Amino acid sequence: MAIDAVDIQIANKINLLISDAYKRHLGMRGMIITRTIILDSAWGEIVGYRQSQGANDTISVCAEHYLYARSVASKGLSEALAIRAGAVGYDAYKIVKLPFQIISEKVSPEKSKGGESQFELRHVYWEQKGANDGALDRASPNTPVSLCLLSA
Repeated sequence: MAIDAVDIQIANKINLLISDAYKRHLGMRGMIITRTIILDSAWGEIVGYRQSQGANDTISVCAEHYLYARSVASKGLSEALAIRAGAVGYDAYKIVKLPFQIISEKVSPEKSKGGESQFELRHVYWEQKGANDGALDRASPNTPVSLCLLSA
């Protein structure tokens, strides 16, 4: 997938969430700041934002999917494989159910029900990138949590 301006915005959003999570935990006395804490905190922040604001835009959805996949995959290899398979399966489910949902519930294809995002290939790309970055995190557990980097 070619990197475009939207991908840059997504990476910037992810990096802001990771940086903010690190800063939030930095001030807590006696707490060891682990990669897991930072990634889980960043993911929780974007989940809370999407739920409270009903944010279903591409940038927020991709940031959430990336952070979830990275957080889970950074905890172990089997989790990384499960995330990759689960992400593809969940997106396939979205594709299959949409026509039935439109017919039975008269739901507009532009707006999904209950805050669930519609399928986009970009979501799959960011889910897979999160799983890959999480696997890299797992391979170097003693390094600080890295920001999301884009490469052509």
